[in-house]
Parts: sequence; C-alpha cells; structure tokens
Amino acid sequence: MLRKVERLNRTLDAEDSQQVPDDPVKFCQNWLGYEPFKYMYAFLQDKHHFIANVQARQTGKTFNGMAKLLWFGFRYPGSLILVTAPKFDQAKNIAFKALGEHLKRMKAVRPKVYETHFGDRNVLRTIIQFRNGSQILAESPIRSPGDRRCANRPRWRRCNPPTRSGDRSHGASPPSGPSPSPPLSRR
Repeated sequence: MLRKVERLNRTLDAEDSQQVPDDPVKFCQNWLGYEPFKYMYAFLQDKHHFIANVQARQTGKTFNGMAKLLWFGFRYPGSLILVTAPKFDQAKNIAFKALGEHLKRMKAVRPKVYETHFGDRNVLRTIIQFRNGSQILAESPIRSPGDRRCANRPRWRRCNPPTRSGDRSHGASPPSGPSPSPPLSRR
C-alpha cells in the first residue's frame, strides 16, 4: 500500500497540480486517490442539473456524491454548494463525514494541492471553503425548536399550571362546546 501511494505521489508531482480533470472519475482516481466502482461512473459523469441516484443501501451513493461535489467546487470557482438532509445532524454527521474522508485522503495523497486549495483553517465541521471562492455548506430545510441558528423561529409558550386538580392538560384551554360524555361503564 505504501509503495502504491509513493508511486501515485511521484506521478502526481509530475503533473500540473493546478489542472483539475474534466472527468470526475479521473478526479477521484488522481486527486482523491481512490477508484470508484464501475457502476458509479454514470452518476459521476452525469452533467445534468438535477440527478436522482436510486440504488441499494451501502453502494457508495453519499461517498461518491461528496466526491462529485468536491470536483464541482474545484471545477467551477465561486460556487455555493448546499448539502441538505431532513435533519441538520444527518447532513453534518453523514455527508460531511464522507467529505472529511475525501479531504484526509487528498491531504495524504496530494498535500501540496490540499494546502493550495484548502488549508486546515478552511475545513470546518459544516463548512468547507475553497480558496477559489467555492463553498460547501451543510443545511437543513427543517429547524428544530432549540436550533439557535434560525433567528425567525417561533417562540414557544411556557406551559401554564393545570387549571383544576387532576387536569393533565398543562396549559391547554378548556374545551369549547359541550362537555365530553362520561366514559361508558363496563357491563
């Protein structure tokens, strides 16, 4: 394994470090140091604006998707790339974990490229800032009530004490209209 990395480093040092490959598969092979599976080539090379990648679980959708986002950030300077998930923790813990793995591999395989384009100060838990102006951000469309990042979140009302003994409604207003019927007796 060490010989393979050394050979790859010698090959990559001979190439121009600033030239980003046109093909995301070549980017994965040469810049990130891994070989994507053949069935992911179509996804990585797809040029459409919206892509639906429907595959079985554990096939590398997130891992290769994050590699494609890195390639996109290199290829198109000044891009703003949002990684979304139903919950913010999913975007942070799953997608950015894969991005972090790619960046660690890039730092090991091509340290000069890593320092030239990122540096350790530009790689945060939920934001990756390229030196070419591109950014990858983790966001979620749904905010949790305790999320301090959202300034316009609704202010939750405090619970009022129960209105009468035995009432467990904790602040709910008394029902309007006729009172509920008593429970049916067992026969």
